[in-house]
Amino acid sequence: MKALLLTLSLMLLSVAMVFGGLNVLMAASEIEGYQTTIVNALSGFSDFDSVDWWNMQTLGQPDLSDIEAYDCVVTWSNYQFPDATGWGNTLADYVDGGGRVVLCCFCWNDGWGIGGGILTDGYSPFTGNTGDHYSGASWELTSPDIPGHPFLTDVDTVASGYRDYVTLAAWGILVTHYQGDSEEALGVNEDNTVAAINVYPGQAGGGLDWTGDVPQCMRNVIVDMCYTGIQPTSLGTVKAMFK
Repeated sequence: MKALLLTLSLMLLSVAMVFGGLNVLMAASEIEGYQTTIVNALSGFSDFDSVDWWNMQTLGQPDLSDIEAYDCVVTWSNYQFPDATGWGNTLADYVDGGGRVVLCCFCWNDGWGIGGGILTDGYSPFTGNTGDHYSGASWELTSPDIPGHPFLTDVDTVASGYRDYVTLAAWGILVTHYQGDSEEALGVNEDNTVAAINVYPGQAGGGLDWTGDVPQCMRNVIVDMCYTGIQPTSLGTVKAMFK
């Protein structure tokens, strides 16, 4: 009987582990408070067990040991990164270790952007570092570059005035672009491990802030990337099926 109870306990523990959600870190160089809307919105999705916030302006820049327990890191810069090259190297090492990264505006901005390994071959799907538009535009969602892409599930409208001038990297896959000027809006690398959302996630209180389904898109991106590469026989597949 004791053996049976032990077996049942282990089975229940395994089920709890399988159906656990993802853990996300949003790490940015930001004015405290501007992140509240996107952090709260992302926290509202049942896919995530935790959505933690790390402001580099007050806490300093995370090391690899600070982020490696997370499934995904989302990052952007409203201030300059304390060490842009070091942060890019840390994120590349994190991806090499199995992590997933979402880069947002102003990571490709001249003087404010990220550097290091995350911009080298195979990582960030966008490159640039040439400045910003500072003009409002909407994503092309009626005829995106890849119709039916999982990143766009339940994403009906997205508009933003804060967006970087970027270029699609040779290893980048463009999911959709902005209407009008055709600026790259959403992309991912060939390994589905680093995504680019060319929107400033913060809310600064002006007319250039994002509107629409940015939280839904970010949720889609994180979930899709984190469940890429799961082996058909693994418990992770069962976990993914119930998301």
